[in-house]
Amino acid sequence: MRTLDGHSIDLDDYDFLDLGASHGDSLTWARRALSVARGLGVDSSPAKVAAALAAGHDCVRADATALDAPDGSVDHVVMSHFLEHLPDATAVERALRGAVRLARRSVVVRGPWFEADTWLRTRGLKLYWSDWTGHRCHVDRTLLACVLDAVDCHDYALFARGRVDDASSPVVLPIDAPPDQHDYVASHGPKPDVRFAGNVYREIWAVVRIVPGRSPLRWSVRRRLVPIDTVPRLA
Repeated sequence: MRTLDGHSIDLDDYDFLDLGASHGDSLTWARRALSVARGLGVDSSPAKVAAALAAGHDCVRADATALDAPDGSVDHVVMSHFLEHLPDATAVERALRGAVRLARRSVVVRGPWFEADTWLRTRGLKLYWSDWTGHRCHVDRTLLACVLDAVDCHDYALFARGRVDDASSPVVLPIDAPPDQHDYVASHGPKPDVRFAGNVYREIWAVVRIVPGRSPLRWSVRRRLVPIDTVPRLA
């Protein structure tokens, strides 16, 4: 694989790629979730690549939407809280198409929950990440399903993880709180007391199975979201 710095990386040394690896926390998560040893992080930011390297991870600077590597280069490709930072749906499709091409066994996508933004707004509320300036593309179930269908992924499932029951959750802010915030604090102001209808979560996941085989996941569901309380078995 060619990097933006002109280096050539032998992917035979790695079990998975982590696209949009940032400072490397998702590399640690993916090793545990996939039960594999070696991952290579990919990020376009020199500062983030340097931070990941300083933390002891393997990471290179490359464009995750246009990776120059052979088909089936690694067993798994992970994209954890990455796609929402891309500029638009076209870039999301390029990233997913490349991930499916590079993976031999699976592609795993994690991202923030945007499905309930409109519903929450009508109740004077928002999830704190819903108006981050860095979240340029709000990737939801419809977009994920459309893109995965477009790249001929016929074996995938979508999951909702981390149910939020009501407005008392710290991830819920009043609608007039400033953008680019994190958990609720008193300075954000009062929140309406609203009980949610089972439609608000912390994350959306997509898991694409490249090689058919026995799996505990309900692969037939596709566009319908399956709520989960624990991380699905990915390996």
